[in-house]
Amino acid sequence: MSKNLPSALSTRTMKQQGAHMTRVSVAAAAVLLILPTLTAFAQEHAHPQGAPAGEFGTVHFATSCSPRVAPRFDRAVALLH
Repeated sequence: MSKNLPSALSTRTMKQQGAHMTRVSVAAAAVLLILPTLTAFAQEHAHPQGAPAGEFGTVHFATSCSPRVAPRFDRAVALLH
């Protein structure tokens, strides 16, 4: 082989280099496919089961919706949080 190639490349055949790149590509694809699943599990959290229904804190956000629906919006935000 050429004297300009690093010693590791000069001892491998093209077939061996191709097999190595295939293994690296498969491993990278596996990581990229599994990573979103792991982040989805990280977002799970437990909700307290003992809180009585309807007992929430208060919240108010100034919105551009009509004043008639503002209480429903505030309750929805309270339920969300």
